[in-house]
Amino acid sequence: MKPDTVTVRHLFSSRRRYRVPIYQRHYVWTEAGQWAGLWEDLRAKAEVRLDKDKKYSRHPHYMGALVLEARSNTSSREVPIVDVIDGQQRLTTLQIILIALRDISTARKNPTMAKIVERCILNEHPDEMRDPDTEIHKLWPTHHDRDIFLRIQSARSQETIKRLFVEYFTIRTGRLSKIGKKSQPNLLQAYIFFYDAMDAFVEGEGEELVASSDRAEVRLDAILTALMEDFRVVEIQLEKDDDAQVIFETLNDRGTPLLAADLIRNFIFLRASRGTTEPEKLYEARWKSFEDPFWSIIDSRGRLTRQRIEFFLLQYLSASTGREISLIRLFAEYKDFVQRDERPLDMNAEVDDILRFAPHYRVLIEPSGIGPLSDVARRLAPWDVSTTFPPILALAVSELDNEEKAIAFSHIVSYIVRRGVCGLTTKNYNNIFLGLVRKMIEVGASSDAVKDYLLGQHEVSSRWPNDTEFKDAWIESPLYNNLIPSVRLRSILLELEFAIRTGKTDPAPVPSMVSIEHLMPQSWYDNWPMPDGSSPTPQERINACSISQAAEKSSGRTGVIAQRERLLHTVGNLTLHSQSLGSSIGNVNFAKKQAAFRKHGLFQITKGFTAPEITAWDENAIRARGQTLFELALRLWPRPGAFTKPTVP
Repeated sequence: MKPDTVTVRHLFSSRRRYRVPIYQRHYVWTEAGQWAGLWEDLRAKAEVRLDKDKKYSRHPHYMGALVLEARSNTSSREVPIVDVIDGQQRLTTLQIILIALRDISTARKNPTMAKIVERCILNEHPDEMRDPDTEIHKLWPTHHDRDIFLRIQSARSQETIKRLFVEYFTIRTGRLSKIGKKSQPNLLQAYIFFYDAMDAFVEGEGEELVASSDRAEVRLDAILTALMEDFRVVEIQLEKDDDAQVIFETLNDRGTPLLAADLIRNFIFLRASRGTTEPEKLYEARWKSFEDPFWSIIDSRGRLTRQRIEFFLLQYLSASTGREISLIRLFAEYKDFVQRDERPLDMNAEVDDILRFAPHYRVLIEPSGIGPLSDVARRLAPWDVSTTFPPILALAVSELDNEEKAIAFSHIVSYIVRRGVCGLTTKNYNNIFLGLVRKMIEVGASSDAVKDYLLGQHEVSSRWPNDTEFKDAWIESPLYNNLIPSVRLRSILLELEFAIRTGKTDPAPVPSMVSIEHLMPQSWYDNWPMPDGSSPTPQERINACSISQAAEKSSGRTGVIAQRERLLHTVGNLTLHSQSLGSSIGNVNFAKKQAAFRKHGLFQITKGFTAPEITAWDENAIRARGQTLFELALRLWPRPGAFTKPTVP
């Protein structure tokens, strides 16, 4: 490497093109993060130059490093190209400042100053260039930013900018709209910020003895001179034997997870540029789909917060290998994957392999339409089990038909729901489902492979509850208290509701706001007497809280109260209702509540309570309804009863 400290004038005075490789991330600097501080530094340097009573301080302002790699020319007419390996954010910002300064000079009738600045923006003598449309530009941004940068550069005035980007400005004030600010291009925001800041500085205050035009010229010159002479960068020129990828990683991979996707993209496209694959074509035909805003949304997994693309790449690696992938070391994990697993040398094939998984991951995150994958995504969403994503993705990209995939997915859903209903731990899920991926890599993806693997788990931390265990928890356990958050229990009741509906029924559509309702209310002791017609005393209710389920039958009246307190939170006593109906029925007695549900209830799942033959609602009725719903649950969340060892092909 050849490091050298250079001025901004040095950067832009020579005939040269700074090309930002396609693997670099977009322009992301912001006012709060970088522009405001940079402007304060530039303003301070300009004011020092304006102070005629003070000897000018020659302490430079350092902006950091700029790592460049020269490219060989293919023609004597071609403007020399250097690839920007690191530092494109500050280099782009400097160009935006110069563009804004040129436009201010033009607006203030100073063509000489505008011409001086323009020589730092555009290369001269386009007639001597092989491809003047591109070679004239000193900065050639990455594909994502290129169009908007060139539009800003070629507009030549703020008024034209506002016409070109009219959708981002308010009609009344002509200023950038504060509404939807996040969607405004950062490059446009940067131009407006620096233009307004420098224009206000040029306007100045005081200096009554100096003519307005002269004052503007002096202050313009102070800004330009301060920028050109007082701002320095450490320019690092890579030599022939320097590895640009290693340099990039050293400068950027400091354990900051937010940079992992950028590093992976760099790793892919830098190798493409050194091989037979054209990076521009690779980007346009394949990688460009990852520029969709969907992939930059910030998601959370436990305590980790990352861009969505990083969680996707983690799941891609897990689904491809069955190995546990560290999100903190995501870039290193990807490199290891490519090298250890002997991925295709062709870069198109490498990106295609990632793209195979991308649309399926998108459905898992935002289920839409119909199909096995959308169904399993919707069914599992309330359970927050992204640990199931690797085997689901592996099945989704397999050549299995939809019927086979649906069966395999149903096994996974049944496993999750049954364990949830039975109150079994989720702590081992990551190992369990990575093991399932490894099993499918070994024997091939199939519904039988999923079934036999899950049936083969026998430990408490991993077993698939059988029908007996499932039934006992379904009918006797207070799932209203046990299934947290409540969206899980609500999803179970909704699945039961839709399963009850048939082609012969035409019930009202499900409201958007649905709540869980206790048929026998939680405050049952006011209007729902015990079997002997009495109501419990406050002390009896307190005593019942200490009775275990096993001791209920031997605890007399206290045991009866404890049993009711438990059963009223079981599935047999729970239904769905619209919020407007729930507030009106509250704790009314059985007759009034049954009548209200008959008249206003929207859900078929309540018919076990509203049927004419139901004349009372007690513990026996709750268990009976629980049994009826359990028979439906066996169809929704089945567990095959036999285990057969998978055959290795």
